[in-house]
Amino acid sequence: MARLFDGDVLTNPKTTPDKHPAVRTTSRLSAGRFRIGGVVLGAWLGVVAAIGVSCEPACAQTSDDDVIRSLPEGLRGPSGDGGASRSASTRPTLAGPVDPTAYRLGPGDVLSLEYGGRALDAKILTVDAEGRIRVPNLGLVDVGGKTLSDARADIIQRLRPFVPGASLDLRLLEPRTFNVYVLGEVKSAGTKPVSGDARVLEAVEAAGGTNPNASRRNIRLIHRDGRVDIADLERFERTGDWDGNPHLRDGDRVIVPVITERVGIFGAVARANFYEFREGDSLSTLLRIAGGLLPEARVDSVLIVRFRGARDLDTLYADLDQASRGDAIAMQSDDRVFIRPQPEWRPIHQVTVTGEVRAPGTYAIVEGRTRVSDLVLWAGGFTPQAASRIVRLERDGIGTASDVEFERLNRLSRGEMTNSEYQTFRSKLAVRQSAYLVDFSSGRPAPPDADVPLRDGDHVHVPRLDLAVRVDGSVKNPGMVAFHDGWSAADYIHMAGGTTRRGKGGDARLTHSGSSNTVFARDTHRIEPGDFIWVPEKRDTSFWAVFRDVIIVTGQVATTVLVIHQVTK
Repeated sequence: MARLFDGDVLTNPKTTPDKHPAVRTTSRLSAGRFRIGGVVLGAWLGVVAAIGVSCEPACAQTSDDDVIRSLPEGLRGPSGDGGASRSASTRPTLAGPVDPTAYRLGPGDVLSLEYGGRALDAKILTVDAEGRIRVPNLGLVDVGGKTLSDARADIIQRLRPFVPGASLDLRLLEPRTFNVYVLGEVKSAGTKPVSGDARVLEAVEAAGGTNPNASRRNIRLIHRDGRVDIADLERFERTGDWDGNPHLRDGDRVIVPVITERVGIFGAVARANFYEFREGDSLSTLLRIAGGLLPEARVDSVLIVRFRGARDLDTLYADLDQASRGDAIAMQSDDRVFIRPQPEWRPIHQVTVTGEVRAPGTYAIVEGRTRVSDLVLWAGGFTPQAASRIVRLERDGIGTASDVEFERLNRLSRGEMTNSEYQTFRSKLAVRQSAYLVDFSSGRPAPPDADVPLRDGDHVHVPRLDLAVRVDGSVKNPGMVAFHDGWSAADYIHMAGGTTRRGKGGDARLTHSGSSNTVFARDTHRIEPGDFIWVPEKRDTSFWAVFRDVIIVTGQVATTVLVIHQVTK
């Protein structure tokens, strides 16, 4: 077992006092003496472990801090607790790696001064309340307010003469946390803690966000030295430009004002709207905030309407190609920018066909040229189950304009209308109908004029053939009756069991399956598959009501006869 001699020095590299620099002490110790120190350290830790085992019942409440304090002073960490308190503290959340050229050091930052090569060592340095750190061989060094890269370059340059041939580095281990003041139009104004790499947006979010009328482009950032920066969070959120979201410093004041000035941009841009105005805005800045130009935008004739005084207007025209996409065009408060689209920009007209065709779906058409028959041909023709007689063309946008007279008549019952009003109502109702029938039962549209040109948004539906006629109402067996070509309404009513005692077969109504028009069955010459026959009931009659009507009519006739007789005498 190696022995220790008077004058030997055992040191912990992390706790070497400044008067015995770690580099020089390490060079004085031989490899053998390091082995002696390792044996002593192992023996000490073994004794501590044995004591902990022997007193386990009595020392069950002993904490880690008690064990750390029981170690010799040279084996403790820089803070006297083996580094436990620092590791147990909550680290601030960072958005990503710290930029050394932008990060400014301040009280609470924890740094690591590291030596490489033969002089392998590291020393933990904490920036004190005055913004200084104690560096071996250099003493107190002022780093508060300096960027990490500047402080690193300065300290390494000054340490070079003391450690020739060694590699040096200064790293940021833990960024500090500090308080900033968030004031103005935020939901929770006051002092907010932020991390050392925080920006204005993080402070505003820590205050609960902004109020609805709060500015997002003219947020004032007042530093402790009196310098003022302007944060443009909307620009940062829309474009990702870091210039709009500056870094915070210790004791900064973030003041969120109310919106007072706006500019508007409309037309062929991604997000046409009003936006807050910021002094120095150009047209290109406004375009970036608005999401940029759409492909159909005309850049050669941008219209800018600018107010001059309370009522006067100036109309300006700009060419974005000649003005470098708007960089040279300065905006003013309350300007309105209009980006015109190119006429007929890549028009795509399409229609859909559904139902009993072989290839239903969406098809591109040429308006004014493509017809219903063309669409049926493109869709592969009809299936065997198609009701080709009642192909339905539905067209949107027919009769959608407001009609005050139609709305008035629509609120009246038939008894409240005059005959003229009723005819007007039916004609207006027909105009508003947006569905038409095309008969393809012969293989071609009949009549030929029914093969109308299609337009964008049309929908053609081919229903399924229903080989039955529905009979309902006052019949004995209401339901479906198999279709027979040439049968009359009476034949179908008979197949449904005939009318009931109260049924009025002579007034039966027929509703056509395609047009949904309802007529008297006796006026129909042909019944088609899918049609609907309705047999109404006879009206209720009262003997006394009939007797009263007969007496009244008889009295009126007798009176008329007497008058005529007296006049002819």
